[in-house]
Amino acid sequence: MKNVSRDILDRCRNGDAEAFSEVVQTYERPLFSYVYRFTAGECGLPDSEDIVQEVFLKVWRGLPRWNPVPPRSFEAWLFTIARNHLVELLRRPRPQLVHNTGDRDDILGRIVDEQRPSPRDNASFRELEASLATAVAALPEALRTVFLLRFHEDLSYLEIAECMDCEVGTVKSRLSRARAFLTTELREKTTTRRKGMGS
Repeated sequence: MKNVSRDILDRCRNGDAEAFSEVVQTYERPLFSYVYRFTAGECGLPDSEDIVQEVFLKVWRGLPRWNPVPPRSFEAWLFTIARNHLVELLRRPRPQLVHNTGDRDDILGRIVDEQRPSPRDNASFRELEASLATAVAALPEALRTVFLLRFHEDLSYLEIAECMDCEVGTVKSRLSRARAFLTTELREKTTTRRKGMGS
């Protein structure tokens, strides 16, 4: 993930809107990706683009109060705001609407290499991707957050710990539980699919 310079952040803290546009350009894509995956399967939430804009508005308003003291990074602070906003949205009453999860990027190889089908078997691979998306959506919020921040946004254990206000050991434990759950779910899906093909 590309980072912005300390000079840009200092200008943002002083109310420089032009500098903040650079922040938005740098983090809009990874933030959208995180929001999109976090909310997959959740009905009645605003569009991911709208949620991202709400998060950036909170970041802009909060920048003057941000304390850039190492080792706390801006990225950890940014995703902390995003995560808190998402949790707040999930707690609100929501209408029952159909949510289209769309196509999902490939992150299978980073958690269950042994489950990766042959490149020739594109249909099976897409089916496994859909199974992964369903399994990730079924994770408890804390495990889902750890998994997405680590394996998709490439945040360090320390940065994730800062986002979630917990110890690094807790992050590793939650990540281990998330991987175990996803691996089990995908193995069961694969076994069921193979039995169906053999019947």
